Amino acid sequence: MAPIRVGLIGLSANGATSWASRTHLPYLLSTSKYELVALCNSSVDSAEKAIQHFKLPATVKAYGSPQDLAQDPDVDLAVCATGVEHHFSSLVPLVKAGKDVFTEVPLAMNIDQARELWSLAQQHKVRTMIGMQGQANPAVKVIKNAIESGKIGKVLSTTITGYAEAYTGDPNPESSIHLFQRAQGANMMTVWFLHTFNFILHTLGELVSFDSMLGISHPEIALFDPKDPTKKTQRTITSDTPDQIFLQGKLASNALLSFHMEGGAPFPGEPGLRWHIVGEKGELLITSNMMMMDVLHTSAKVQWLDYSQRAESAVNDVLNDKPQSIPVTELEVPKDELSKVGGMAENVGRLYEAFADGEKEMYADWEVGLRRHELMEEMFQRWDGEGKFGREAEYMKADI
Repeated sequence: MAPIRVGLIGLSANGATSWASRTHLPYLLSTSKYELVALCNSSVDSAEKAIQHFKLPATVKAYGSPQDLAQDPDVDLAVCATGVEHHFSSLVPLVKAGKDVFTEVPLAMNIDQARELWSLAQQHKVRTMIGMQGQANPAVKVIKNAIESGKIGKVLSTTITGYAEAYTGDPNPESSIHLFQRAQGANMMTVWFLHTFNFILHTLGELVSFDSMLGISHPEIALFDPKDPTKKTQRTITSDTPDQIFLQGKLASNALLSFHMEGGAPFPGEPGLRWHIVGEKGELLITSNMMMMDVLHTSAKVQWLDYSQRAESAVNDVLNDKPQSIPVTELEVPKDELSKVGGMAENVGRLYEAFADGEKEMYADWEVGLRRHELMEEMFQRWDGEGKFGREAEYMKADI
């Protein structure tokens, strides 16, 4: 079968540590299912420099605009790995030209752009994919299979806590200013939450009702010049993006869900993600150093507690303030050929593999992406409209 021919937008010689070079390029250079045939940057000269910098074949074409890339008949799949501020303007001409498209998260800077992109994709009947790796992640597969095989019976509840380390309240480089400006489209909600909550809903099913609370614990953000080794604060801005995200809800299965993502780092020795799933017959406990486990799962640990192995003494252990003497089983997260690619390129590669093989359930398309954006928009609108969570605590007014 002929390889899928790829035009990649956003691989810059000046961004050797960029997402495109760390994730997309390692996979594309390792596979026979795809062929990198074109690069598109802000100018032809920039694209040519990237071709030379990464030692790509001389046959790779250089383009200076998505419009020119869209006219190349040799490109089957266009990949947009730029900042979100360029997504809409890059993707529209590609979709209109009938190219299949793979874009990184978030899909667009705002909900109106995201809706229009999905509408255009349907109109022009192109295949789409968005860079949420949960559907293809081996650790997520192990969790989902454990639930679907009945290991813990009917799911009753789930609790998720974790940390987005970029939002610590410490000074940040000037280049990260967009993370604290909601209008720029890329922030803790639209990146960290989107990645994480997607694989949770993929595993457990959709919400039927929820309440949410967003908060800003670090409103004043100090910025420094990244070229300054002393990291001296150059200026301070006011953040309007949340660094605290709470959500509680009920899933379609009637299971209850509690979620809390916090800006900052976990307590030393504690995981960046702690995901507990309680069922009628057992429990699963998932931990990972990184909350966005779909992006990188090398530290992910999946433990299974089988209630049928629970000894009579377990309840007495708790009543006597002793650790429960119940054996738990660690479920193996298998390795595959993509494990050899390594790092964050692994799960991006698994998306590419699923797309090439037509395994639609193994990747998220723009319809799924838009559904997640609609959830975030609803959370933002509730925050904008109410500004607080829940009803006022009347008990404090009681005459006691």
